[in-house]
Amino acid sequence: MKTTTVHCSRVLILAVSLSLAVVTLVFGPESVPVSEAQAAPPEIGSPQFDIVSLRKIADVDTNWGGMQHTPGLIRAPRDSLLDLIELAYDVQVEQIIEAPSWADSARYEIVLSAPESTFAGPFHGEAQALRMLQILLSDRFKLVFHSETRSLTAAALVVGPAGIKMSKSQRQPGDWEGVDLVPGRLVGQGAPMARLTRIIALSTGQPVLDKTGLTGTFDFDAQWRTEEGNLSSHQWHYVGTNPPSAAGTNAVSSSFEDALKGQLGLVLEPTKSSHEKFIVIDHVEQPPET
Repeated sequence: MKTTTVHCSRVLILAVSLSLAVVTLVFGPESVPVSEAQAAPPEIGSPQFDIVSLRKIADVDTNWGGMQHTPGLIRAPRDSLLDLIELAYDVQVEQIIEAPSWADSARYEIVLSAPESTFAGPFHGEAQALRMLQILLSDRFKLVFHSETRSLTAAALVVGPAGIKMSKSQRQPGDWEGVDLVPGRLVGQGAPMARLTRIIALSTGQPVLDKTGLTGTFDFDAQWRTEEGNLSSHQWHYVGTNPPSAAGTNAVSSSFEDALKGQLGLVLEPTKSSHEKFIVIDHVEQPPET
């Protein structure tokens, strides 16, 4: 059956929660609520879609995650409530407050279908796909939240002293092939900095803010040596089609951070931001299965 139209808010990415990093959150008098409890007003409309599958799964493997787009379908294969909120509202796990105990442990397989014409526009209609996820969270998980601005200690992604080493992409936003993190390799084809920043956050296990000032899209292919248990060996795929092969021919750096600097021209620096959006959960339920 078609989902009902509900009032949700902004739209953007999927993320696994990486809980191995210790992150400092600073809550001070500058913490100011910016809205009342909400499932938030729509900004891009409410696409119609079918829920093909929404079921809790026993698989707790977090070594792979992401949101895949194949013709007419959006798949999230093994994601938690925290993952889904991160994706739908463009926040990182450290920016989600008052989550229930099951928010990171219960994982769901989700398949949504809609006419392929729904996914028109930049980045294969990513905004429409993530808007569907917002609606799903409100309709099936009964998610209600309010937003606050708070201080966040994170890493800032900046351009290194030697300048960027990525290629400016000739692809159009509708031609991008996604961003893939596989063991020892990070590949992007026609990718915006927002997607690369989120992948770097996943790989390092800490919040990362884009402070590069770079616009447009980029092609890149970075490789590094990994060790068993290294977060950099986790796999992640962002919305796109035809993910690239894990095989590559580039020089291999000794670490992920070295690959960022030496192969992409990017550096991580500690920073504190005082005006980041936090999602404070007021109500949420485990969803009925479909």
